[in-house]
Amino acid sequence: MTLGQIKQFLTAHGEKPLILGIIGVLFLGTILVGSLTNMNKAYAIVVDGYQVALVAEQQLVEEALEEVIAEKSEDAGQAVTHVQEIEVLPVKAKGDRLTADQLANLFNNTLEFTTAGVAIIINGKQQLIVENRETADKLLEEAKTAYIKQNDSTEMLSVVIEDQVQLETVEIGIGGYTDYETALALLINGVEKVESHVVAAGESLWTIARDNNMTTEELKEANPQLATERLQIGQELSLVKLEPMVSVVATLRESKKETVPFSTRYVNDSNMYRGQEKVTQAGQRGEREVVYELVQVNGVTTDKKELEAKVLSQPTERVVARGTKVIVASRGSGEAGRFGWPVSGTITSPFGNRRGGYHYGIDIAASTGTSIRVASAGVVTFSGWSGNYGNMIEIDHGNGVSTRYAHNSANLVSAGKEVNAGDVIGRVGSTGRSTGPHVHFEVRINGQAKNPMNYLP
Repeated sequence: MTLGQIKQFLTAHGEKPLILGIIGVLFLGTILVGSLTNMNKAYAIVVDGYQVALVAEQQLVEEALEEVIAEKSEDAGQAVTHVQEIEVLPVKAKGDRLTADQLANLFNNTLEFTTAGVAIIINGKQQLIVENRETADKLLEEAKTAYIKQNDSTEMLSVVIEDQVQLETVEIGIGGYTDYETALALLINGVEKVESHVVAAGESLWTIARDNNMTTEELKEANPQLATERLQIGQELSLVKLEPMVSVVATLRESKKETVPFSTRYVNDSNMYRGQEKVTQAGQRGEREVVYELVQVNGVTTDKKELEAKVLSQPTERVVARGTKVIVASRGSGEAGRFGWPVSGTITSPFGNRRGGYHYGIDIAASTGTSIRVASAGVVTFSGWSGNYGNMIEIDHGNGVSTRYAHNSANLVSAGKEVNAGDVIGRVGSTGRSTGPHVHFEVRINGQAKNPMNYLP
């Protein structure tokens, strides 16, 4: 009712109606004010400064939040907390008020929850986060025992993790920690670490892989740029290795029995030619009991110290007779059916058995550079490098007969050249598998080595 309407009412009805009218207006005003006040009363839920919903009662917020936290904690197996800041503010506002169920769904979908985890920090760097301190301690203890290589003859003296290890409580997302089995594998086996290797003379994919505890296939996978297995000296290869997160140092005491090697004594025998040997007494190993202190790093023995030893049986020496008889070679005229000497000198190793092997020619000692002369006329069939022979020349004399001259410092003829008896074909040297300057001289009949002494004057 407006002010003008009130005035008209009072004029028309007099004083009595005036009192009644005033009472009526006051009553109506009271009803309207009360109604407006009840309609606007609410509580705003504010998350990190943003209003997200309205509720009719503040208690609903507390109850819904407690319910969600309890459910999350039960699922996680430990207490959780919400990350965001939540405020509940009284407001006058229009709009729908959430029910308890709607409010719980809102918290589930919009709030971020965290729980406490334990970080394993190694040498100042955080490596893993696990569920709790008990799990961290168990992991570190199991990592230590995983590397220990023990048997009935060893006794553990100490085992420690050499690195600086710290445990620190941190906040993580629910389920954000590393599970036990994965964490243990990482501690023991580690993570991939790429190293480089520069190829040196004589190395191959196989030797490089072997020396780095890899297979050739793993080495190829680490170097997809390789188009062939042939390597060049100075070529750089990638080596992918697993580096454990911790270094476990174990000290052990080991008791074991060992064989004692026998010594060999050589006795000169003038009835045997130089280069010939014969065992006159077989050697026999002895035995001893020894105690070692071993230091192992991640299961690999890095130090071994002998603490005490006791001889159980003495070894028996091996006695070898060594020939001293000398054959002096001199150049002959090369009679029919016989060969001339390639050089003049002392025979240092005869044809036949030699030091556990077989010698297919005779060795004639001479100074480096001495002329080597062909034993008989023929055709050069080979002149070049031939493995243990070093520089070698082979001559075909016809009728299946050939001769070889090896360890030369220089070859002076080429394959295909015809030579006459006594022609200089090379120089004395010590190439290939040789212990000093000499000529290795062979006679072969249809490819089979014969004793050259049977064909020399």
